[in-house]
Amino acid sequence: MKDLKNIEFSLNPSGTISYTVDGGTKIYAVNDYELTASAMAWLELNYPEAVKILAKKFSSSQTNRPFHHWQIVTNFFACKCGACDNVLDIDDDGIIHSEFVICPVRFFCKDKTCQVQPKYRLTPAESEIMPLLSDGLSHNSIATILKKNPESVKSTIKRACKRFGIEMNGKKLVAFCLKNNLL
Repeated sequence: MKDLKNIEFSLNPSGTISYTVDGGTKIYAVNDYELTASAMAWLELNYPEAVKILAKKFSSSQTNRPFHHWQIVTNFFACKCGACDNVLDIDDDGIIHSEFVICPVRFFCKDKTCQVQPKYRLTPAESEIMPLLSDGLSHNSIATILKKNPESVKSTIKRACKRFGIEMNGKKLVAFCLKNNLL
């Protein structure tokens, strides 16, 4: 399991995590090293703030790295994806679809892992513009379709480039969004 794709996580009544992949359901166990390594790499790329919070929470286990990473992964997916539903938590494109989990400690939880946002995300305006930009449409065409001012479209693209730290270039922005599963 190199990529985290097509997975449904669920929180069991006993407090353990199950995951369904390739039609089979398994209990996520401490010795599930391959899933832990894939999940940690994915978390560090997409949710670095959550990793920091959880690494601090489980700092007493840092000397046992596999166990430490297992604790981080377990806590993250229990908080973000613990409800069992008919939508994959991580889809075919590697994008997380977190759900509201009714957690008994949600309002008293100090680390608020469930509220941590991904490292990169599009604003609502960017989410409207980016699919059209990725289709190769010009600022004017996008503005016409969305009934916006062309300067507003250009400004939104410019702000996104600046926020993501890339050169002001629509093609580079599209490439960045594709690489980071934002489209």
